[in-house]
Amino acid sequence: MPNHYVLFFVLCWTTSSFAQSYYVCQSCGNANDSNPGTLASPWKTIGRSCQAGAVLPGSTVYIRSGTYYEKLTVNVAGAQNQPITFRPYNTDLVRVDGGSAAGVLLAIRNKSYLIIDGLTFQNAIGSNSDGIQISGNAQSITIKNCTINTIAFDATLNTPTNASLHNAHGILVKGDDPVNPISNFLMQGNTINQIKPGYSEGITFVGNIDNFQVLDNIVSNIANIGMVFAGYYSWACPSCPQTATTQNQARRGTISRNQVISCRGPLAFAAGIYADGSKDLVIEGNVVRDCQRGIQINCENPSSIAGASASNISIRNNLIYKNSRAGLGLGSHSYSTNLGKVTSCSVVNNSLFDNFIDRPEATATTNEDFGEMTLSYSENCVVENNIFHAGNRQRLLNSYDTPASVNLRFNYNLWFTNNANPFWVLFSSVYYGLNAFRTGTGQEANGAFGNPAFVSTSPGINLALTSTSAAINLGNPAATSALAGSLDYSQQARFRAGRIDAGAYEYPKPVLSIASGSWHTTNSWDCGCIPTRFDLVQIQSGHTISINSGNGTAQAQQLTLRGRLQYVNAGRLQLAIP
Repeated sequence: MPNHYVLFFVLCWTTSSFAQSYYVCQSCGNANDSNPGTLASPWKTIGRSCQAGAVLPGSTVYIRSGTYYEKLTVNVAGAQNQPITFRPYNTDLVRVDGGSAAGVLLAIRNKSYLIIDGLTFQNAIGSNSDGIQISGNAQSITIKNCTINTIAFDATLNTPTNASLHNAHGILVKGDDPVNPISNFLMQGNTINQIKPGYSEGITFVGNIDNFQVLDNIVSNIANIGMVFAGYYSWACPSCPQTATTQNQARRGTISRNQVISCRGPLAFAAGIYADGSKDLVIEGNVVRDCQRGIQINCENPSSIAGASASNISIRNNLIYKNSRAGLGLGSHSYSTNLGKVTSCSVVNNSLFDNFIDRPEATATTNEDFGEMTLSYSENCVVENNIFHAGNRQRLLNSYDTPASVNLRFNYNLWFTNNANPFWVLFSSVYYGLNAFRTGTGQEANGAFGNPAFVSTSPGINLALTSTSAAINLGNPAATSALAGSLDYSQQARFRAGRIDAGAYEYPKPVLSIASGSWHTTNSWDCGCIPTRFDLVQIQSGHTISINSGNGTAQAQQLTLRGRLQYVNAGRLQLAIP
C-alpha cells in the first residue's frame, strides 16, 4: 500500500479516537475521581471532568442526576467543529449548588469551543457571586437550556450599600482581554430567576465582546436590571484603551425572543433590557413586562471619553407593557454634564401598552408618570411605526432633559389613550392633542391618534391587531426590512403588497400569487417572499403554482385556490389551520 494512504488512515483514526463520552455520577457506589470516567466506572465530581487534559475536543461529559456542591473552573477546551459538551445523562436533573456560600459556580476563562447544556446552577450567596462567569479570550461558547437561580450579593440585605462588594450576576460575560474579544457566544433557552444582583444585573455583557446572540431566554424576578449590554467600563477591561474607538464595548449582538419579567431595583429605575454604551445591536421580538423601565438605550460612561456613545442600536418588534416607569427610554440623561451620548439608533414597530403603575419606585419621591416613552439627549435617532397606548392616562411622551436632541425624528406612529385630554411633553414643552404636538414640533407629519384595537388588554394582554385597528397600513410606506425587520413579532412576513402596519404585529393579509411559477420562488408572490406556515395564501385565477419535493415542503396557514396547484416529484404542502 502506498505510504500516503497509510498516513491518511492514521490521521483519520487519531482524530476520531479523541472524541469520547465521559460520565460523572456522585451517587454511584463505585464512583471515584481516579476512575477512567466510563459509564461503568464513572467519576464522582464534575470538577474532575474540568481538569486540564481530562477530556479532549469533540467529547461529551454526561452527568448523572444529583445535587453537586461544587464550584467549577473549566480547564479544558474544544476545537473548531469539535466542541466539548457538558450535559445531563438522558433526562437526569443535575444541580450545581453553591451551598448558600459566596463564589462563582461555573468559571470559564481563556477557554473556547465549549457547550454547557441543560444544567442548573443555584444558591451562590455573598459578595461578587456569579452563577456562570465567562472571561478572557473565549471563543464559541454556548450556554443553553440551563437554569440559574438564587444568586445574591447578600443573604439578608435587599438594598446594596457598597458598590465594590455588593454585586452578583446570574451570568457575567466579561471581555477583559484587550486584543481578543469574546466572540461567537450563544446564550439560548435558559431560565434566569431569583437574582439579587445589588449594583449589578441578572445578565451582564461588558467589555471586549464581539458577535453574540441572546435568544429564547426567560429572565424573571431580578432585583435590578434584567440584562445589560455595556461599554466603556474600565473595570471590565482595564488594559483596553479608554477612547471612543476602544474595543471595550459589547457589540454586534442579537437579543431576540426573550421574555423579561419583573426586574425592579431598590436604588434606581431598572430596565428589563438595557443597552449602555454598546453598539451595533438588534433588540427584537422580546416581551418585556412588569419591570420599572421596559427597554433603555443610554451611555452612562463619561463624556470625557471624546465621542463615547451607544450607537447603531435597533429596538424593533417588541411587546412592552405594564412596566411602571415608561416602556422605552432613549437618550443620555446627563449628556451635558458628564455622560456619553446616544447616536444613530432606531425604535421601530414596537407595541407599548400602559407603562405606568402608580406606586413608589426605587428612591423616587413622587410617583411620576414617564409616559409610554421617555427621552433624553440623542443624535440622529428615529422613532417610527410604533404603537403607544397609554391605557387611561394622559401622558403619552415624556421629555424634560436639556439640551434638546439633534435630528430626532418621530413619524408614522399610532398614539392612543382612553383619556379625553392626552398630552405629549417634548423638551419641557407640553402639547395637548396630536395636532398641537405636530404643529409645535414638526414631528409626526404622518402619525395618527386612534385605537389600535388590540385583541385584549384585560384581563389577559394580547397586543395583536383586530380588523378595526387604526394601526393597519399606518407604517412608513418606504420602510425596509433593514430597519423594520423582515418578520413581525409572530414571525409572519412584515412586508406584503401595500403599506406595513404600525406595531409589533402585522394584521394577517393574504399572500397573493402574481404569476404562474414555483411556490418556492419569491417572484410568484406579491410579498416578494416565500409563504410560511403563518400566511394566508391565495392562488389567483389563471395562475398555476408548482410544488416540487426537491425544494422542501411548502407551508401555509390556509390556502384559497382560485387557480391551479401542481405537485411535482411528490411535492408536499403542509397547512397549519388553527
